[in-house]
Amino acid sequence: MDDQFERLYENDLHDYWFVRGDALFYAINTDNGEYDRHIKALENTIREQKPRWIIVTMYYSIFGGRERSADSPVSEARAACAQAFSDLNVDLVLSGHDHLYARTFYLEGMQSTQKDGGEKSAGETLYLSGGSKFYEGSDESCPYLSFSQEPGEPVITFISIDPSRILLKACRVSDGEAVDQCEIVKKQGR
Repeated sequence: MDDQFERLYENDLHDYWFVRGDALFYAINTDNGEYDRHIKALENTIREQKPRWIIVTMYYSIFGGRERSADSPVSEARAACAQAFSDLNVDLVLSGHDHLYARTFYLEGMQSTQKDGGEKSAGETLYLSGGSKFYEGSDESCPYLSFSQEPGEPVITFISIDPSRILLKACRVSDGEAVDQCEIVKKQGR
């Protein structure tokens, strides 16, 4: 039996985390909204574990592709987390809520770098939201989005991690054809 979840940790905020290889996976429980405490707990975990890759998961898609981005719980999470994730050098944030596949450019806090993946500088974070409930995307321009899926076709996202990169590949369920692909690249020592 695979022991990948043998050491799954939980704190009093009901955040969960584990380390797999040189990647920290940290799930923030957004139900309680105590973001200052969540960020502090994430910071402590990063300091203790010293991972090469930091991947955060959370329910709210703070940089999604739907009108829900303006909802107060989402805007509160964005205000509390976006700059903190950059300050902590989080590499990738995975989320749901919008039920629409969308991927950002690298962001520094709430500012788009307009870099569509590739070599990552310290403080740049990429956000990916997923799901296929076939909701419509936003009519508004989302300048932070690099890619947003057209509604109506379910996709599955494959994530591969090695020492120098994270590869994200979204494929249609119907035929396995890739609809989006992006790499997050780090040079050794970063």
